[in-house]
Amino acid sequence: MRHVSPRTRDRAVPGLREVLPAVHLNPRGLPQLDEDRITLAPRSAAQPFNEGSNVAQHPSLDFPVEVMTVGHSCWYRGDSCSRQTSCITAIELVTSGEGELEVNGVRHALPTDSMFVLHLGENHCYRARSVAPWCKQFMLFRPGSVQPVLAALRIDAVSVFGLPDQFLPRVRELFNSALDLARTKPPTYRQTIAAAAYEALLIAAETAAVRGPAADLPLPVIAALTFAKDSNGVRVTPAAMARAAHIGLSYLDRLFKEHIGITPHEWLIRYKLEQAHQLLKFTDLSVTAVADRLEFCDSAQFCRLFKKHTGCTALEYRRSVR
Repeated sequence: MRHVSPRTRDRAVPGLREVLPAVHLNPRGLPQLDEDRITLAPRSAAQPFNEGSNVAQHPSLDFPVEVMTVGHSCWYRGDSCSRQTSCITAIELVTSGEGELEVNGVRHALPTDSMFVLHLGENHCYRARSVAPWCKQFMLFRPGSVQPVLAALRIDAVSVFGLPDQFLPRVRELFNSALDLARTKPPTYRQTIAAAAYEALLIAAETAAVRGPAADLPLPVIAALTFAKDSNGVRVTPAAMARAAHIGLSYLDRLFKEHIGITPHEWLIRYKLEQAHQLLKFTDLSVTAVADRLEFCDSAQFCRLFKKHTGCTALEYRRSVR
C-alpha cells in the first residue's frame, strides 16, 4: 500500500464519467483534514476522486443543522481513508459499488443505497471493496452544530443505516438537490440545504428505530458476505461462502432466506450484476472482459442473466448510461 496526502487525493479520477463537483459552503471554517490517512491499492487504476462545494461563509443560528460542504467522491478497490480521532461529522449516501466502514474496531458493510454517518471524535476508516468504483455523496456539517440533533434523534452512536425501499427515492432526491443547490447557489440555498440534511437525519433516525438490534445479521451470514465481497482472487461460490462461514450449505441457504430473503446463489448473481452495471458504465471493458472479471462461466451466461434481471442487453445498458 502507498499513502498520499490530502492534496494528492483531491485530483480527479481519469476515466470516470459524469462525476459531480463538490461544493464548499464555508472554506474558512472547514476543519483541518491534514491527518486524513489516504491509502491507495498497489495496482489502483487511478487516484480516488473527491470534490466538494462550499455552502456557508459564516455561522448561522437560523438552521436546525448547518452544512459546510456538499460533495461526491469515488474510490477504487483497496483505497481507504482513516482518521484516528475524527474532526468531522458527515452524512453520506453510497450511490454505487460496495464499501466498508470500520468504527472503533467494528466493521460495517456499505452497499449501494446505504447511508452512513461519520461522527466527531470516533476512530474510523472507510474503504472500497467492489471491483467497480465505490461512489458516495456527502454533506459535511459545521463542527459542533449537529451533535445536539444527533443526540435528540438517538443516532449519535449509530453509524450505518440500511434504507428500506420506501425511503430510497426521497433520500436520493435530498442528496442530489443539495449538491445542485450548492453548485448554483440560488437565493435561500443555505436554508434549503440545511433542511435537506435535517430531513436525511430524520429518515436515518426512523430507519434505525424500525430496524432495531434484532435486525442484525447472524455471524455466519456476515462471514459469508464478507468472504464474497473480499475474496482476494479466490473463486466465490455458495459452497465456498458456506465453508468460509464454517457451516453447511443447506444451513446457509436457510439463514439467507430467513434474514436476506433470497438464497446465497441468488444473492451472488445480484451482487455480480450490480458490479457489472458499474463496470459497463465507468470502464471501457468489453462484455466478455466484464464477464471474465466477475467470474461468470462465460459471456453467454453473463448476457443471459444480465438481460433477465435488467430487461436489456449489456451493450444496450452501456449505451443508455453514457
